Amino acid sequence: MKKDLNITELMHLIYAAATVITEDINGMGEHRPQTRRSTTPPWVRRTEDNINGIRKELSALVEIQRDGRKVKNIKRTRLLKKYNTETKESLDKLIEELKQKVSAKTQRLSIYKKRQTQYYQNKLFRTDCKKFYNRLRQPNPNLKKAPGKGEV
Repeated sequence: MKKDLNITELMHLIYAAATVITEDINGMGEHRPQTRRSTTPPWVRRTEDNINGIRKELSALVEIQRDGRKVKNIKRTRLLKKYNTETKESLDKLIEELKQKVSAKTQRLSIYKKRQTQYYQNKLFRTDCKKFYNRLRQPNPNLKKAPGKGEV
């Protein structure tokens, strides 16, 4: 029962064997996509999370200041204990300090993002000038038109 195989039949047989082996290795033919890693570096994500946490605490402290230090919530008391504030002056100083921290960290992130876009544009200019100039001509979707006199 020996049969001569032509090249096409041999390729089909090899492909079928490879498919069976791949399904066996990957787990019954399920396609398990690889998880994509985030393109942002870990330090950027940590800094953004840190900024969000500081902003949350800052808004709670401003609310405490507005209420005249009437602390009703357990979270608020923990927040005051965390920063060890007893007087109104120390609360004002703490709020200002946290605002400066947020400002410094957001500035650091904006400098990084500007540098990334500059690097990307330089690379694009070196590799594909036409695409670079087309991107420059496109309107920026983040810019909004100024309201007219009738809208104001």
